[in-house]
Amino acid sequence: MKFKRFIHKNKVLLIVLVTVLLLAIAVYGAIIFINKKNNEVVEEPVEDNGPKIVEELKFMTVTTKPSLKLSFKETYELCEVNGVEERCADSEIEQSVVSFEALNEEASIYANSTLVGKNLEEALVEICDTAKDNKVSFNKVEILTNSKNVDKTDLMQYIVLHGKGPIDYTLSLNVDEAAS
Repeated sequence: MKFKRFIHKNKVLLIVLVTVLLLAIAVYGAIIFINKKNNEVVEEPVEDNGPKIVEELKFMTVTTKPSLKLSFKETYELCEVNGVEERCADSEIEQSVVSFEALNEEASIYANSTLVGKNLEEALVEICDTAKDNKVSFNKVEILTNSKNVDKTDLMQYIVLHGKGPIDYTLSLNVDEAAS
């Protein structure tokens, strides 16, 4: 009974308190809503152009006894992975000779060679076969390149499979990214 009398006596005060409480909740809710809306990250559609094709000019010096300098183009696809550009996992590296020059007089045997346009493996087979055809005696093919994408094992396997006659020489490969 005392509670009912208290409510009846203080009706105006209770209405004001309830109104203030409801207004406070409404203002608090509005502030949270506005802050949430301002903090939302609007994701704009990212234009995916797919992989980017990269071409790099690299060099290689090949010495049997004659010495040649090959300029070749490496072509591969570059993908963005976690914000970092790197060679696409399924991208093959194409390496094709764009020019060559004799580095000594003995290399004149390559004057009529058709190295330009060939891939590196085919060019090396032609270099070694031309040396053999011209009776150049050598037991080692020394290669210096600035490309880290040249593989000694792959080159030697290709030469063994596609070269003329028995392969009676070894292959030495040195990678120096500063070489030119």
